[in-house]
Amino acid sequence: MIGTRLAHYEITAHLGTGGMGEVYQATDGKLGRSVAIKLLPQAFAKDEERVARFEREARLLASLNHPNIATIHGLEESGAQKFLVMELVPGETLAERIVQGPFPVDEALGVAKAIAEGLEAAHEHGVIHRDLKPANVKITPDGRVKVLDFGLAKAFAGGDQTDAGVSESPTITAAATQRGVILGTAAYMSPEQARGRSVDRRTDIWALGCVLYESLAARQAFPGDTVTDILANVVKSEPDWTALPADTPAAARALLRSCLQKDPRRRCQHVGDARIAIEEAIAQPVTSAELPVAMTTAAVARPLWRRTIPILVSAIVAGAIASALTWYLVRPGPPAVVRFPIAIPEERQLRQSKVLDVSPDGTRLAYTAGGQLFLHDFAKTEARAITDKDVEAHYPLFSPDGSWIVFWSRNDLMLKKVAVDGGMTLPLCRTNYPLGLSWHGESIVFATGGGGIQRVSENGGEPETLIASRPGEVWDGPQLLNGGTAVLYTIAQGLGADRWDKARVVVQSLASGEPKVIVENGSAARYLPTGHLMYAVGGTLMAVAFDPVSLEKRGRAVPVEDGIVRSANPASTGASAQIAWSNAGTLAYVRGLGSATQLRLALFHRNGTTEPLPLQAREWQHPRVSPDGSQLVVGTDDGREAAVWIYALKSGGEPRRLTFEGRNTSPIWMPDGKHVTFQSDREGDLALFTQQADGKPAERLAKPEAGFSFRPEAWSKGGILAFLKFGGPAGIADLWTLSEGGGSPKPLVELPDSNQRFTAFHPSGQWFAYASSELSRGTTNFHVFVQPFPPTGRKFQASASSSNGFDPVWSLPDGKRLFYIVRPANEVVVVDIDPTSGFVGKPSPVRGLRVQIGGPGRGYDIMPDGTFVTVLPPDSSGRPAEQITIVLNWFEELKRLVPVH
Repeated sequence: MIGTRLAHYEITAHLGTGGMGEVYQATDGKLGRSVAIKLLPQAFAKDEERVARFEREARLLASLNHPNIATIHGLEESGAQKFLVMELVPGETLAERIVQGPFPVDEALGVAKAIAEGLEAAHEHGVIHRDLKPANVKITPDGRVKVLDFGLAKAFAGGDQTDAGVSESPTITAAATQRGVILGTAAYMSPEQARGRSVDRRTDIWALGCVLYESLAARQAFPGDTVTDILANVVKSEPDWTALPADTPAAARALLRSCLQKDPRRRCQHVGDARIAIEEAIAQPVTSAELPVAMTTAAVARPLWRRTIPILVSAIVAGAIASALTWYLVRPGPPAVVRFPIAIPEERQLRQSKVLDVSPDGTRLAYTAGGQLFLHDFAKTEARAITDKDVEAHYPLFSPDGSWIVFWSRNDLMLKKVAVDGGMTLPLCRTNYPLGLSWHGESIVFATGGGGIQRVSENGGEPETLIASRPGEVWDGPQLLNGGTAVLYTIAQGLGADRWDKARVVVQSLASGEPKVIVENGSAARYLPTGHLMYAVGGTLMAVAFDPVSLEKRGRAVPVEDGIVRSANPASTGASAQIAWSNAGTLAYVRGLGSATQLRLALFHRNGTTEPLPLQAREWQHPRVSPDGSQLVVGTDDGREAAVWIYALKSGGEPRRLTFEGRNTSPIWMPDGKHVTFQSDREGDLALFTQQADGKPAERLAKPEAGFSFRPEAWSKGGILAFLKFGGPAGIADLWTLSEGGGSPKPLVELPDSNQRFTAFHPSGQWFAYASSELSRGTTNFHVFVQPFPPTGRKFQASASSSNGFDPVWSLPDGKRLFYIVRPANEVVVVDIDPTSGFVGKPSPVRGLRVQIGGPGRGYDIMPDGTFVTVLPPDSSGRPAEQITIVLNWFEELKRLVPVH
C-alpha cells in the first residue's frame, strides 16, 4: 500500500487500524501537506445512500473549527475506493502516554480541560463524540491536546440516531456492523449504552470521567478480563476511588463522582459545567488533610466552636455516606443484569429457521448466517466461521459440555456436528427439515414434519421414533424432562401462517403416551432450570412457574421480553422464535418488530433504473400484474393477518383491500383480468378460491384432502390453473392442474421424492416452466425446467447446472427469454430460449435487479412492456444492522419478574 496514489494523495506510511478502517499517512500533492487518510470499508463504500448520509454528516463534522478537535478535510474517492482526509496530528495518544504511568495531577487536569473544551464546542453544534477514549486523544510534541474521530460513530452509521441502536454505542461502530464484533472500548461505555438504550451528550460526560480517572490512576475505571466483565462493572460497580493520587483536589474527586453517576439524570448535565469544575480543581490548593468542606477565610475568622461544629457535622455525614457506600459495594447480592448487542455483518443474513444457541456456560454464542455456522466467544472480539457456506447450516445446538455444535445441513438434509474448535463435520443422520432440536444426555431429540419426535445418538446412527406423528398435526421444539421420561413440545394444527400462535404446548409421558396440554395459544416452549416454562406468542416471550415433576404450571404467565423475531414464513417452517438460553443464565435473542418485514414495491425499468411505487412499506409479497398491465394484485402478511390488495398501476392512488375473511395469500390473475385466484383458510383448510376484482364474494375452486394444502401458481392462456399441492407425511410439493370449468385436479409433474413448484406458462400457452429438485434429490437445490403443455414427456433444463434456480417468468409478449432467480444471492438472471427447438442460451444476470425472498411464491412479475414489478429487500438506510442481543445473568431478572415458590 505504501507508495499507492489515491487521487492526488500519495500514501507514505501506515498509521494503524481504527474501528472504522485502515489509517495511513499521505502527502497531498496539490497543497504539499501531510494528511491522515482513513480508507472506508468496501461494504460501506458500495452503499450509495449510506455514503450520501455520511457526506452530509462529514460536512457537519468539518464545521467543527476548534483547536482541540482534529479537523476533517473531506471525503474523497479514487476509483471504487472512498476515503476520509483528516488533519495529521503528530505525537502520541493519551493511551500510549498512560501506559508509561499516571499523569501528574496538574497535567491530567490540563488534558481533561482541553478535552472538555473540545466537547463543549462540539455539543454546541449538536455533535456527540460517542467514542471518547484515551486512544482517540492525541498530545502533540508541543503539548497541544487533540480529540480524534469526533462524531464518526454516528457518521458511519448515518440516519436518525434518536433510537437506541448499534450506532450509538462506542463499541459497536461501523467495524462491528461489518465484522460482527464488539470492539475494545467497552470500558468507556456509559451504563445506558451497556443496556442498549438511547444516548445523548451525557454519554460523552461519562467517557470524560473515565478518561480523567485513567489519566490520574493509570488504570481503567471499569476494568475486566473480558467484555462481559467490563460491561458488568460499568453497570454495577464503582471505580476504586482509593487508586486516585492522594493530592487529587476535592473538586476533581467531586467531578469524577458526578461524571460517573450511573443514572444519567444524576450525572453532570453539561460539559461546560465539567470544564468549570476542572478549572476550579486546577486553581484549588491541596492541603495534606483535604478536609471534606473547604475552610474559607470567613470560616477561619469565626470563633473556634462555630468553625468546629460544621466540620464535625460534615465529617459525621461524610463518614455515614462512606459507610453506606462501603456496605453497598461489599454487600452480598445478585449479580448485575447486563445487556449488549452483537452486530451481524451486512454481508451475512440470519436464516428464517432457528439461528442461534448459547453454550451451557453462557460464554459463547453459535449462530447461522449466510449459510455458515459462526462461533462468537464473548471474551474475544470476532466471530469466526466454523463451517463452509455450502453446508447451508440451520438450527445450531451446543452439546451439554459445550465442546460440540449440532446443526442441520439443508444442502444434503443431514443432521451433523462439528467441534467448537472447527474441523471436519461429522454426519449423524438424514432427516427432513427438523422443527426444533434439544440435547439430552448422549442423544439429540428433534421433530420433523412427517416423522414425529425422534432421537439419535450423539455419535450418529438410525433415529429412534419416540412419539409417532398424528394426522393433521405439526410438532416443534421437543425437550426431554424428568430424566427423559416425558417430552415437552408444541403442537400446531394445519398449515396456516398463524398456526404457531394458535398452537398448544403439551407434555407427554413416554410411558403412557397421553399428551397433557400446558399452554393454549403458544409455541417455542422450553423449560429452564430456574423452574420456569418459557413460550412465545407472536414476538412476546412469556414465562410461567412450572413443576417438572408434577408437570403442572403454577400461577399466571407473565410477559418478560418483547420484540423477539419469529420466522418470516411460519406456514412452512417451525415456531422458530429466535431466542436461546444457557444454564448459566445468559439469554440471547434476535430483536425486531415480530415476524413481519417492512418491504417496498417498485418498478424496475429496462434501462436499469428502479422506481419505487408510491406505497408505504409493508409486508408486501407475491405481486402479480394483470394481463393488460393496468393493475397489480399483491398480498400482505404480518404473521397474524394476511390479505389480498388491488392497486391501479396506471392511475395510482391507495391500494384497495379485496379480502376480509380468513387469511388469504398467493393471489394471481385469471386470464380475463377480472378475477383473482388465491389461497384461503376461511373454511378451515388451505384451499383455492376465486373472487372478482371488484369485490364480489369469493367462491371455492378446489378443496384439499386432510393434511394437504393447495396454492395457486399460474393460469394458462387457455384457462388451466396450475397449483401446488403440499403436505402429507413426506411433506412433498407436487404440481397439479385444474380446468376453469371445474372437474377433478390432475397431476402436472409427478416425480416421487422430489419437489416441484413455481409454475410459469409461456405466453402462447403451449409451454410451461417450473423449478424442481429432481436433479439433486435428498437436497433442497432446485433447477428450472421447461416442458410442452399439455406434457408430452419431452423436457429440457433451462437453468445453469451450477445454479440454484427458482421462480421462472417468461418475457412478454414474445416468450423468447426466460427469467429466474438464483439463490442465495437472490439475483435475477435471463436466458435466451426457444422451446420449440430446445435452444437455451447462456444465462446472464439482469444488472441491478435483486428480489426479496420470503413468503410464498416469487417476489416479482413482468408487465407487457417488459417492466418488472418487484418486492425490494428491506431498506436498511438509517437503521442499525441486524443484531443479536445478549443478556448476562438474565435469570436474576426472570426470577424477579416471575417468582417461583
